[in-house]
Amino acid sequence: MNFKSMLLASTLAVASLPALASVTVYTDKTAWLSAVSASSVLTENFNDSVLLNGLTIVSTDPSFGIYGGMLHDRVTSEASTLFTYKSLLNGFGGEFDLSPGGPGLGIELTLVGGSTLNYTIPSQVPNSSTGQFFGVVSTTSFAATLFNAGNQGGVAETYAMDNLVLATAVPEPETYAMLLAGLCLVGLARRKAKAA
Repeated sequence: MNFKSMLLASTLAVASLPALASVTVYTDKTAWLSAVSASSVLTENFNDSVLLNGLTIVSTDPSFGIYGGMLHDRVTSEASTLFTYKSLLNGFGGEFDLSPGGPGLGIELTLVGGSTLNYTIPSQVPNSSTGQFFGVVSTTSFAATLFNAGNQGGVAETYAMDNLVLATAVPEPETYAMLLAGLCLVGLARRKAKAA
């Protein structure tokens, strides 16, 4: 096996390794902003019914709506809400008020897509939140966030959300490895062509 074949084989092996997500939970927005690139943060303040370009929110609960400058929703064991994004993200957060219906189940968040493929965050948005920030930063990019009812007591969780922040993803290490390997192959091919 020549060097070019070995390089291609090792590049394919690196590209096929599953990326393991490391997710950090933040309850302080300033700390969350420090953990992501400030230039990559988009904010949805829900001041009108027009969402950020590329953001889609679908809820299975009929109480879902955007009014009063906030998103209003309810999750139960049968009703969930899905936030999807046009671009891959590595950060998601917002100010959660879980007091409208009284203390309920809390909210369980699952990061979906990218290389994480359904990573449920062990920490839940607390059912005692009254406008506090709750956010996550993941080392592996994701394409959606699923809101499910948590397990903190009650039968449902009625909540309001404001100032949703999204951090667009930076390329993952395996992307850089593939790019570097491709550049090496181009350089080898040019060198070989010059020698001939």
